[in-house]
Amino acid sequence: MKNYIFLFLLFLTFACGDTQKDKNEIDLFNGNAFTLNSGEKEAQITVGLKKAYLQLIENKATQIPLFKSVKGAGYTIFIGLPVNTSADQLFTAPLFNDSLLLNSKTEDSKFEFKQYAKENQYVSEFATDIQGNLIYFLALTDSKDLSDSLLNYNELSKRLH
Repeated sequence: MKNYIFLFLLFLTFACGDTQKDKNEIDLFNGNAFTLNSGEKEAQITVGLKKAYLQLIENKATQIPLFKSVKGAGYTIFIGLPVNTSADQLFTAPLFNDSLLLNSKTEDSKFEFKQYAKENQYVSEFATDIQGNLIYFLALTDSKDLSDSLLNYNELSKRLH
């Protein structure tokens, strides 16, 4: 009888445990996820974080509500879900009027990527269509090395699955 109780309690422990499939990724929608790199964690969306995000996208003519955010050592990645728009429309207006465009990449209406420098800040914008849903990434750092190595198109896009 004690064995049955022990097995039952063991079963309850595993059944009621954390159901998240993997701690090194953030669930997006429809089974899609964004892989977290070592040292990154999902950031709680606070009023301050939301305000910082909204200030960054204030020149955008479309609505891009903040969905999730990732914090790493020296950078932040904001994840937004654009409303009633396309990747092309998202990038018609520049993110900043007085920024230097460092890199740009696009493929039809599937994705759009731009990398900017403004004063001592480096910003990467990436929008892509996942199963008919547009998702928007805005990465911000003050390190050119991080921007070039970690927040570029290849690195951001391969983290989506």
